[in-house]
Amino acid sequence: RNSDYVTLHIPVTPATRNLINESLLGLMKEGATVINCARSEILDENAIRTLKATKKIRFLNDVYAKDEAGPKSCADIAEIRDLAETGLVDGITTNPSLVAKTGRSFVEVVKEICSVVPGPVSAEVTATDTKGMLAEGRKLAKIADNIAVKVPLTRDGLKACRTLRDEGTMVNVTLC
Repeated sequence: RNSDYVTLHIPVTPATRNLINESLLGLMKEGATVINCARSEILDENAIRTLKATKKIRFLNDVYAKDEAGPKSCADIAEIRDLAETGLVDGITTNPSLVAKTGRSFVEVVKEICSVVPGPVSAEVTATDTKGMLAEGRKLAKIADNIAVKVPLTRDGLKACRTLRDEGTMVNVTLC
């Protein structure tokens, strides 16, 4: 009831599926922030949407259910700007499939995020081969100085990671 920030770090089990629901989230104070570092299945996303509107609760999520409709916060520039103003945001990671749900171009959204967040902004490639990842990664790296190109943890991804890093590009690796 008094916390400004709540982080979630629990596994998905039958007992935790949809554990974070409207009645539990309703206990949070207005303007608080939920940071979900667990899987999306522990959350009732419809409750999150309702409470974002009624209690101005901010919500950051790493992974969303694949079939869930509705707005996603990974590209909510107003929310990112609001949180960045707290001085507590060191960086942002993005995902092309989630940004696509906003109807805006991935490059446009990433460029805007880079202008708001002083730290690294991870921009993920969609190519699956080394040559394609290098081409995309080099294009993404030109968006802003704080871009970190995100490649998949595959043999080709690791090759692209090494080459991009050798060229001076910040790189990180994501599970695929």
